[in-house]
Amino acid sequence: MSENRDEYIYDRRIRKYEELIIDFVVKGGKNKRRSERESHIIGYLITHEKLTQKQIRDLSLLYYQEGARKGISRGSISNILNYNLDLGMIKRSKVPGKKKKFEYQLRGSFLDYISSLGKNLTLNLFKEEMSFYRSIKTQLERIRPQEIDNSELFKLLINRTNELIEYLEFLETLLMKSLYSNVPESKASKSDYNVRKLYKKETSSYGGTSMLDLEKKIVTYILNSPFFIIEKESYAPVMAYLITRRVLTQSELQTLTGISSGLISEALNFFLNEGYIRAFKKDDISDRQIYYSLDSIAIFNLSRYQKRLQIILDFKPEVNRILNELKSREGELKNLAGYTRIRNYISEFKSVIPLIEKFDQIFADEISQFEEKIAKENSSDKK
Repeated sequence: MSENRDEYIYDRRIRKYEELIIDFVVKGGKNKRRSERESHIIGYLITHEKLTQKQIRDLSLLYYQEGARKGISRGSISNILNYNLDLGMIKRSKVPGKKKKFEYQLRGSFLDYISSLGKNLTLNLFKEEMSFYRSIKTQLERIRPQEIDNSELFKLLINRTNELIEYLEFLETLLMKSLYSNVPESKASKSDYNVRKLYKKETSSYGGTSMLDLEKKIVTYILNSPFFIIEKESYAPVMAYLITRRVLTQSELQTLTGISSGLISEALNFFLNEGYIRAFKKDDISDRQIYYSLDSIAIFNLSRYQKRLQIILDFKPEVNRILNELKSREGELKNLAGYTRIRNYISEFKSVIPLIEKFDQIFADEISQFEEKIAKENSSDKK
């Protein structure tokens, strides 16, 4: 791609549609804990086939503003691109005729992610995740009774590790049956996807008997897992310990995480408002503390996934409006740079919406079943 601005700085009539796509990507990225700068860059790569770092910088001067400053710095652009290269989300190639100049493009498309390649990526993710928790379970089972330094935490870790494994097995089965049962073949190659840096590899096995040390190992893994990304990164340690402990007070969370009481309170209120956890007081009149419980890992995670789907579904009316407008203005716009790519993107997006709607309903049904199960368990506990 040449550096001719006419090729990548679209006509203002096309830019209005480009900006809508970028805004959508930014909104969706917030629920994945992706920075606004990274979302902007992904948005630019969606609306262009290939871009150099200079071109990305020029586009950011048009669309990105942080306070009074416009544009994304060259250093940030380089770091974000390198990070996504490591994830396998984008690829890099040399600009023809230029020795030290590269251009970047996204790997695959919406349809690729629900294709056979998407299936392979999903299976690899589950393989990595379940391998870790099964190894933790094995380590716990091998600890002799006399070596356990905290029997209560030992029981909690056994129960929650089993719950994590059962949930991941359930989710894998759900995805394979509902999403990938009759997947279309993709034109992309298998090398287009990898999971190289989605996880920080755990190479050393647990050799001690300290339950706290083993719990920290689980918490560290959760904090780096793509399955448990929290919308606000600063809240993540609070949720990680609720996953391992199930029920905790605010003071216990402060001791475990080392986070300020103010931030913990903020995180707990956020989780309560989102419906991820519940707060309760014990019947013991002498105990006036408020307890916070993550009753079900499945409900918490499925609810998060459903919120992501809702962001896409909320964009459905806009998708239809943009597509109809692009079609009605085809005579005026079809020869402008960016028209065909943006129209194709919107058309492809629209084709995926029925599948998203199907999955939204499946998640809603599964959440209801898990809620009924938890309600029965809580009722039995009170008896």
